[in-house]
Amino acid sequence: MMFPYLATIPHTRSMPTQSFIATFFPVAELTEDRSHYLPSRNAFRAVPAAAKSPQEIYEPLIAALNDRKQQKARCPGFVFEDVAARSVHPRRIGYMKPHVCCFSTSSIDLLQSCELSSRSELGHAELFFEVKPDPSHDDFTDAIPIAGSDTVYESFASNRAPAGVPAVVLELHKARGQHIAYVVEVFARQFREFFFSISMAGSCARLLRWDRSACIVSESFDIRKHPEILCEFLWRFGQASAAGRGHDVTVEPALTEEEAIFETLVTEATALQLGVSGQALRQAVLQHYQPGKVMAIQVLDHGEPSNIWRRLLVSRPVISPLSLCGRGTRGFWAVDTSSHRVVFLKDTWRTTAISDLEGEILRHMAEDGVRNIPHVVAHGDVPRHLPNDGRKLSTGDYQSTITDEYKSQPWVHLAGSKDIHISPRRHYRLVLEQVGYEVRFLRGTEELLNASYDVFAGRCSAHVCIHRTMLFIRSRLAMRDALEKDSRVHRDISPGNIILVRDREDQTIRKGYLIDWESSCTVDESGLAAKAGRAGTWLFMSRELCLDHENIYRQTIKDDMESLLYVVLYCALHWLPHNYGKDTLADCIAAFFKHRDAFRNSSVG
Repeated sequence: MMFPYLATIPHTRSMPTQSFIATFFPVAELTEDRSHYLPSRNAFRAVPAAAKSPQEIYEPLIAALNDRKQQKARCPGFVFEDVAARSVHPRRIGYMKPHVCCFSTSSIDLLQSCELSSRSELGHAELFFEVKPDPSHDDFTDAIPIAGSDTVYESFASNRAPAGVPAVVLELHKARGQHIAYVVEVFARQFREFFFSISMAGSCARLLRWDRSACIVSESFDIRKHPEILCEFLWRFGQASAAGRGHDVTVEPALTEEEAIFETLVTEATALQLGVSGQALRQAVLQHYQPGKVMAIQVLDHGEPSNIWRRLLVSRPVISPLSLCGRGTRGFWAVDTSSHRVVFLKDTWRTTAISDLEGEILRHMAEDGVRNIPHVVAHGDVPRHLPNDGRKLSTGDYQSTITDEYKSQPWVHLAGSKDIHISPRRHYRLVLEQVGYEVRFLRGTEELLNASYDVFAGRCSAHVCIHRTMLFIRSRLAMRDALEKDSRVHRDISPGNIILVRDREDQTIRKGYLIDWESSCTVDESGLAAKAGRAGTWLFMSRELCLDHENIYRQTIKDDMESLLYVVLYCALHWLPHNYGKDTLADCIAAFFKHRDAFRNSSVG
């Protein structure tokens, strides 16, 4: 899995190392037995203070990390491996891998099956080291002094560097982006609440803790002079539980017989939705199923006792996040082991600033008779542990980001701006009855164009009211029903939020469902949204929203309808025949959908 761009996140930094270790690996949660602890004295003396290449740093570092004497080890139960060399293009962006990865001894054999052309090792990594050869190459430094100059360049938090920034600063910014890209892929390949990594610059190290809101970075320390710091961190890391190392323990590998059931039911569902068979069917199934990679996810329905769980089987996501901060939404075709039905699982990190859960919104709209929306099977926040005593879970029992809790600490330095907002989030899952395909899988040419024109022009003629017409009419029905029956606007109409669903084999017209209602809100008597400001996807926002640089505009149903028009145009340009060449099409998409200008600390388009 490759990521097309480098993610950038705000991060707090310079947490004292002892506080970092004590906070995230408290002694109370660890074993008191330290008989297998390998003393730290001179542990990393073979690691040079500076070098000409990362390899000169990480090769002796790996040897020191894996050192074992008389059943004593740095990190019992784990092994450290050179991963950077396991790439077909070790120095090319998109193929580069962390220099050193930590793996559990139980998963080390899986590395042999990892392809050199992918970063699949990150699907098993417990933590990683990213190494720069010189202490001056610390890409997480608070400020960067330039030799021979009185200027100090503050690390900038955007992908676009200010004019006049020296090359060394650009290189460090690029290195930080590469580090973040690795973390993004770890979160995409694993089921995690948080993750640890270590940044090395020569023999100086920083400890990092990442979650879906931001990153906490420790003070820099020299592992040659203070080996006890890294040794203590690794010892506690090795003694911590899976949850303590950041794993989502509500997920586990599926049983062999469960994988067989998953493959059978997903194959049947794919055949129904696409109407294909043979090799075409087998190829289509691979979008949802990766042999040998089926996981079981426990979902606790909101409001139910904590000992009542729904077990879902998933494999390959149809939606995967390309950034670290934010919702991090993943979507799966899943098999409910209790009903043996294929359902859709939405796994996301919701903002705690919004009190209404999407599952509750959908259930309420269904009760009000809103058509063409998905039906809720189950939904709820994700616990940190799997309680089996039936007790009611408290707020602290759920998987949540915690970086925001430290933003007022005296050691905090906010990169790029003192006004960076860190949004607290909570892990949330939503199970829906309907499974289908995005509109990029639409069939037909003139049907879509004529149908969309007739829907908006209000004169639907009989010869075009087929397949694609019904998709967009039904999407419009969902929007109209939501307004008339639930006083609600969607606020995020986009191609990814409309799916095509075939409910039975003799159904010739696939039904359009409007999904992802988490950004929706109610409207007042005049039809104005209760929440002001932009919401939705920039490419499909109405003109009024694109011009609203002050975030004060209140949306109406007209904005949703305008967005739907842009969705139709976008789909036609991407997936229907036309006479635009590749370059012309790219220019058209960039100019009409993507263009934006900076204006007063915001953007307009």
